[in-house]
Amino acid sequence: MTPHHLTLHHYPASRSARAKWMLHEVVGNNFEVSRVALYDGAQYSDEFLRLNPNHAVPVLEITWDNGTVQRVIESGAIVAFLADAVPEKALAPPPGPSRERADYLQMLQFGASTMDMALWQMRIHEHVLPEALRDPRTAQRYRDKIRTEMEPQLAARLAGGGYICGESCSAADCVIGHNVTRAR
Repeated sequence: MTPHHLTLHHYPASRSARAKWMLHEVVGNNFEVSRVALYDGAQYSDEFLRLNPNHAVPVLEITWDNGTVQRVIESGAIVAFLADAVPEKALAPPPGPSRERADYLQMLQFGASTMDMALWQMRIHEHVLPEALRDPRTAQRYRDKIRTEMEPQLAARLAGGGYICGESCSAADCVIGHNVTRAR
């Protein structure tokens, strides 16, 4: 079974930007974008909750060649799926046991979980939560963690070849690169 049509439910400058980036990498402009009005609360509508019960973007709707529709709701999973779905783009080491694949998966998940969580904690405690619920100590703790723990790891990796997992660009670069942009 192969994908027949791809629709990305998206909002700019959110984690769905990396899913959109990967779509452009693997299928060019051959996908549809449905913009979700996050600031208007569209993610809480009954219609959107049928797409993603976690009321978040991205959502990738995959219409398979047999007409069935599948939704993928985690940005890291979307990026990994797209990299593996089009192996000729060489955005991921081939599936199977190898040092390269293990390192790639580690960095993909590091970006999609560890870095995301730190960036989100900073954002909610500085901009999203009501003033009374914000904890500046939490925001500072994660800001320090990024500066003293994450940034040195990434700098060391990039010093070795210019890419997160070696000498060529991978889907892990998409996730980490998106996070670095968010961190700025």
